[in-house]
Amino acid sequence: MSFEHAQKISVIVPACNAEFYIARCLDSLLQNTIKPFEILVVDDHSADGTAVAVEEYKNRIVKLVKMSSRSGAGAARNYGIEAASGTLLFFIDSDCVAAPDWIERGVEAFRNADVIGLFGAIYYERTPCQIREKIPVNPFYHSPLVNPVNDKFPDFAAGNVAYRAEVARRLG
Repeated sequence: MSFEHAQKISVIVPACNAEFYIARCLDSLLQNTIKPFEILVVDDHSADGTAVAVEEYKNRIVKLVKMSSRSGAGAARNYGIEAASGTLLFFIDSDCVAAPDWIERGVEAFRNADVIGLFGAIYYERTPCQIREKIPVNPFYHSPLVNPVNDKFPDFAAGNVAYRAEVARRLG
């Protein structure tokens, strides 16, 4: 059995008032070169049609998890960690679009048993009126945690990370 098939991949998507862009996110995940075991959209008490938009995708892979009160993206991610059944947990924000090989590149990095987590960049496509219209997520990359030039942490995008499930559950 290949490494990819031995892993259950859960993608956790925290969402709040994401009605107008959640479809692009879900489409990009469903078209990835490696299909996840499950995609959990954690609705952080949206006031718009986010849940209705996700319901159109609901099947054995896409699942809607509703929070009882608005608690923020961090709480939604933690809620997703508890609800997920995968051995690898990938996180993407609802206004992001995953690169076609996003999951594949992450799984490839996790072949190394010493890798417990990954992060990648988010690139913003801006227009004069819609700053957050399109936010493509680049595949994971390896980089030092500290920039040797200025000793500062690089931009850490919580919307493009992955962890081994046991680590995420232990650390929260």
